[in-house]
Amino acid sequence: MASGNIILYNKNVAYSTDTSDIAVKVTLPATITYQYTTPVAVEYDFGEQGLQLDGGNLMVDQAMQVTAIWEPKDEAKG
Repeated sequence: MASGNIILYNKNVAYSTDTSDIAVKVTLPATITYQYTTPVAVEYDFGEQGLQLDGGNLMVDQAMQVTAIWEPKDEAKG
């Protein structure tokens, strides 16, 4: 089985072949994309200012189940 990619684009409309406007790309090795039956938590902290995006389109390849949680700047604390 191949590795899996989680890609967050800095635009509202993105296609699986897009290589521009990538804000974050995480590649998980094949050893964890299919062997774990319990959830694997990975958290990214982009600091106090956060990761400012003009859009936001999350794409996942392979057969991964991913939950992404983020907060719009208008709703952020502080």
